[in-house]
Amino acid sequence: MIKKKKVRDRAIHRLWMQGTDLQPVAKTPIDNQRVMGDTERQLWYKARIKEASGRCVECNQRINYRDPASAYGSQAHLLPKELFPSVALHPLNNVELGRWCCHGQYDSSWLNASRMKVWPHALDVIVHELVPLLTRKEKSKLPDIILNSLSENP
Repeated sequence: MIKKKKVRDRAIHRLWMQGTDLQPVAKTPIDNQRVMGDTERQLWYKARIKEASGRCVECNQRINYRDPASAYGSQAHLLPKELFPSVALHPLNNVELGRWCCHGQYDSSWLNASRMKVWPHALDVIVHELVPLLTRKEKSKLPDIILNSLSENP
């Protein structure tokens, strides 16, 4: 089983490096949507990857964009896509944080995110660009650290 997975992963990587949009045959019905073409989320990731500088904005570590896992994993959502679906695919709901260095720290908690160098920029985009686009239900999910900034900057 492991050997088959490695062979499949190498084939996917080879196709990805060639710029081919071919997808492997899906194993489950849920995955069939990926076989038919790119989903909106995949297109969002590809667009953010094309705009990327190749460096983590937090620690300036080089990001390996030849590795699909690293490329996709380095596109961090400022507001989590699961909690805030109305802005999940917004072009500004993104910051380039290395998958292997700083992305996990940003996603681990709002407190950890607020201690990062990238936080002032992230907070500015969240408050001025993304919050006005949120639904009432999504606004109720905003953490106190963002709500406090909203009350300070009406």
